[in-house]
Amino acid sequence: MSELILHLRWIIVHYHKVLISTERYFLERKLPFFRSGSLTSDNASNSESSLSSLSEEKLKNSKVFCLMPWIHFHIWPNGKVFPCCLADPEISMGDIHQQPLKEIWNSAEYKRLRTNMLSGKESKECRRCYELESSADVYTLRKNSLASFGHLLSEVQKTKPDGTLPETKMAYMDIRFSNLCNFKCRTCGPIFSSSWQEEVSAHSPSDHQKVIPLSLLSQENFWQQLEPLLEHVEEVYFAGGESLISPEHYKILKAWIKQGRTDIRLRYTTNFSHFKSSIEGKLSTGFAVRSITDLGQASPSHTL
Repeated sequence: MSELILHLRWIIVHYHKVLISTERYFLERKLPFFRSGSLTSDNASNSESSLSSLSEEKLKNSKVFCLMPWIHFHIWPNGKVFPCCLADPEISMGDIHQQPLKEIWNSAEYKRLRTNMLSGKESKECRRCYELESSADVYTLRKNSLASFGHLLSEVQKTKPDGTLPETKMAYMDIRFSNLCNFKCRTCGPIFSSSWQEEVSAHSPSDHQKVIPLSLLSQENFWQQLEPLLEHVEEVYFAGGESLISPEHYKILKAWIKQGRTDIRLRYTTNFSHFKSSIEGKLSTGFAVRSITDLGQASPSHTL
């Protein structure tokens, strides 16, 4: 059994490495890795985080620097906020049920994370990327943030000495709006699947709700906070619950279509058991669908 587990871990690590390396191949040929002059010591802040001495090359070669804390926050269906989807799930940066998004963006946790990265200090939230890079030389989300969003290094230049950012710009969006899902995949669990939660509740007492209601439809204030941030998004990752049965997924796409923002790169993890046929045409002719992880079979139905 132990040999099987080790073999499966090897397959997962190397599959991830091949997948991300392929993505990097295309990124490096279609987008500049960095734009010259986006961060220089001439006009950077003279701060305790040594921002004045940083350069693009130093950030690129850093073992701890990642752009995610400057361009992204990851939200779970229960409202917990993390620096990214690979961050330690035991260490949240805040909770949208208790704090506004902009307050979380400049919370003590986020400011500490940014100043740590600028001073070359490791952060406990980021241990997964450190472990993957040191043990298997995996092309991690940390490295990919620089390849995909290196042109936004100018945002780092705006960092205040204490790690504060004057603006909230979400270039990469990954928000799990609900755990609503019609599948019970072995790789998932009750936090991200209502079907999973239903089965767990049938076998043991649980305090969790079947459908965790982080919903734009039921939380008016959350949509008011999120909508102004949509204009800065360059890439979005829709996952679950099941994104193709999520009303928030279609509401956001409609908002971008209305804004003429079909230049946004879309990524999906979906079981494809439900598919709105009219969306297929919009995505193929407007939005750039960057990748789809298919966990099921397509079954086109409904209309937008």
